[in-house]
Amino acid sequence: IFALGGIPEREMQKLKEEATRLGKGSFAFAFYMDRQKDERERGVTIACTTKEFFTPTKHYTVIDAPGHRDFIKNMITGASQADVALLMVPSDGNFSAAIAKGNHKAGEVQGQTRQHALLINLLGVKQLIVGVNKMDCDVAKYGLERYTEIKDEVVHMLTRVGWKKDFVAKSVPVMPISGWCGDNLIT
Repeated sequence: IFALGGIPEREMQKLKEEATRLGKGSFAFAFYMDRQKDERERGVTIACTTKEFFTPTKHYTVIDAPGHRDFIKNMITGASQADVALLMVPSDGNFSAAIAKGNHKAGEVQGQTRQHALLINLLGVKQLIVGVNKMDCDVAKYGLERYTEIKDEVVHMLTRVGWKKDFVAKSVPVMPISGWCGDNLIT
């Protein structure tokens, strides 16, 4: 939305100031969608928020849905309205936990990314993009090896939760990004 000119410079400046004031300087872009006081203070999306933008031929609605497990019902509400989903995967030390199978009988929690991948498939979302976030972190260091490792594991995980292998191989882009730096988001 920012790259398309959907956020006026003055509003972006206000969001940066608010984020800095709350000690969350890197959250300025998130604050555009996260409007509630609790969301901004806690640094997590709680409620679904929508924003629209237009191209000469299309009308788009972006739905920002929560990723945190405490707000899974809200995530389902947002995902149930989607034609396309952007599944975010961390490339830092939290990656293994994010895609963990889990075992209910053993008391092991299923990874949040895995759960989201399953749910968006069950909800009938027909298009999927995977964002490999935090490529700037100390673990990933923008490395091709780390990116490839994550991509391969995510592709495997997607097929294990019900996405068709052929569809994933041919139609699901896996993009390295850095939310912190804006790489592949605004550049």
